[in-house]
Parts: sequence; structure tokens; C-alpha cells
Amino acid sequence: MLGIFSDGSFAYLIIHAMKTNEEDAIDIWDIIKSNKTAMLTTGTSNGFRGRPMQIIQDSYEGTICFLAPSESDPVSEILNNPEVGVTFINDLTGNYLSLSGTGSISDDEQLKKTLWSEDVAWLFPSGTDHQGVSVIEISISQGESWRDTEGSTKLYERIYAFVENRMPIIEMQPKTA
Repeated sequence: MLGIFSDGSFAYLIIHAMKTNEEDAIDIWDIIKSNKTAMLTTGTSNGFRGRPMQIIQDSYEGTICFLAPSESDPVSEILNNPEVGVTFINDLTGNYLSLSGTGSISDDEQLKKTLWSEDVAWLFPSGTDHQGVSVIEISISQGESWRDTEGSTKLYERIYAFVENRMPIIEMQPKTA
């Protein structure tokens, strides 16, 4: 199920579904592919913890995948508490996406090879054959997206704020009636 609201400057998209339809997946993928880096947030015994992760897939069909060292904190945190958040922020385009879901860890060699790219080769010099590489798979259950529909307005506000040495005033949430 998909709901879209607008306050004139932001289109506000709410996604509530385990599986998204093709149109929703294209909208989500448009935001993801413009980033190439996401913030993965996991739960720990001390609260929440976020870290940047490299986008390695070339489409979105309800799952987000990352490669990570098998002995890394994100892997152990997901094994202890699989509920995670993934955030994409693109200030240049004014697109913001926050997804929630359930993470799992896979050591499937074929999946690693499918997801492998030169973008992540520097992280894993031994390649996907190295036993120390795991796939973090996140099955998305819900999310929210904000799209700036007046990009030039935000750009001008940022420029004026910079010149005036102040924080820009930008509405981030839709107005409620």
C-alpha cells in the first residue's frame, strides 16, 4: 500500500508493505541509485548505531543487500537483533528515504558473486571467495520518502543562509491540517 501527500514543496510518500508493487519499487530505486551510500542503523545493548554502507545492487525488489566482513559489528548486531533501519539522503536532489526491515546474514557464495562489483573490491582484497565476507540482506517492511518538489527554492534558501552565515530554514515534514 502506498500513500502520497504533498504540502506544495515536498511530496511525502509512505510505504506500508512487505512487498512493493513495481511502481513503488521504481520510485524507491530512483532514490537509492542516486546515493550509492546508505546509513545502516542497528540496535545494540547500548542503543542504536549507524554506519555508512556501500550500495551494491542494481535494482530494488523489496530487499536491500550489503557486503560486510563476517566478524564485523553490523553482522553481529543483526544476528542479535535483526530489526534495522536504512536511510538514504540526497541533499542535491532533495530526495530522502527511510526504510525499516528485518536483517539476516547469508554466506551464500553465489549471492556474494552476484553482488560483487569493483566498487567494493577495495574493501575485500581477497575477493568473494574469502570466507570472511557475508551478505547482509534486509527485507524491507515499511518506509517513508520525502521528495523536494521545489528544488530551486531549497537551493536558494541554502545559498542565502550561507551568505548570511545562518542555518537554512527548510520545511522537512509536510504540513498537517
